[in-house]
Formats: sequence, C-alpha cells, structure tokens
Amino acid sequence: MKKAVIILSLIMSMMIFSSCNTKNQKHDFRNVDFGMSSIELIEIEGEPDDDLIGDDLSIYYYKDREAFGVKNALIEYHIDKNGIGWVSANFQNEYADDKSYITEYNTIKKNLIAAWGEPDSITENENEFNFRCTWENKSLSLNRNSENEAFLGVVACSSDYLELSLERIQENQKERQNLKTEE
Repeated sequence: MKKAVIILSLIMSMMIFSSCNTKNQKHDFRNVDFGMSSIELIEIEGEPDDDLIGDDLSIYYYKDREAFGVKNALIEYHIDKNGIGWVSANFQNEYADDKSYITEYNTIKKNLIAAWGEPDSITENENEFNFRCTWENKSLSLNRNSENEAFLGVVACSSDYLELSLERIQENQKERQNLKTEE
C-alpha cells in the first residue's frame, strides 16, 4: 500500500509539473498576448528598434525578426490603455519570382495553422497573385500593391481593439457627413 501511495504521489507530481510547462501555451501572436503592457512586451521581445509614443497609442517596431518560420519581418505592436491591441508582421524579403513569395506564404500559413487552428476562410488565386487566410480578427495576405510590389503580411487584433477602431471610423464618417451638410 505504501508503494502505491508513493507511485501515485510521483504520478501526481509529474502531472502538476507538466501542466506548469508553458512551452506549448498558445499565444495571440508569437509569444505575446493581447492586453499585455509595454513592459511585458519588452520583457518578451526586448527593447524595440524604434517606437512612436503617444498619449493614447504607442507603436513599437521590431526590425529584421523571424516570425512564423520566415526571416526578415518588420513587427509592429500597437499598445493603448488596454494593452496590446493590434500586431502585424510585414515580411521584407524581395524575390525576382512569384514562387519564392508563395513558398514563404505557405510556410507562414502552415505555422499559423499550428498556432491558431484551421482558418475560417482561404482564398488562393495564383493567376491573380492573391492569397489570403483569415481567422477571427487575424489574417495572412500575399498580394501586389498599386506599384506591383509583392506584399506578404500577418495582422492580428483583439476584439476590443477592432470594436474601438470601428467606432472611431464611424465617428469620423459622421464628422465628414456633418461637414458636407454644413457646406
């Protein structure tokens, strides 16, 4: 009986220690979660390469980082009074052929699926060079801008940040309409 209690104690201890392991913990973006403060961000990412500090919003920039299995990303963290609310990774690699961009897109997609689960929607059109995966409040995109330059990026925002952004857009639209009616 004493051996059984000792073995049971060892098993329980192992279960407790394994549940404390944060290595497999899921995060909102890389090792960062929405709502974290700038102090918590700096503890995880280190000092930013650049920043814009404002009264209502601060933006921290991390250059030449690896994100989701691809190197050379510019990562932006937007922090307001509620903590981190919006994050993006814009991949800066330039290639002469579309296939290299598509390979990076697929690498990122595979890693995002491992982190965030299956996307809510996927649009992939090689002829139009338009690739997009979306999750709730998160997306991965590969396309061309108006100058025909390839853009590959990941964006994620908290529900609260998205809601506040939509409210700000609506307020700006109302102000524009009021200005038009006054003219």
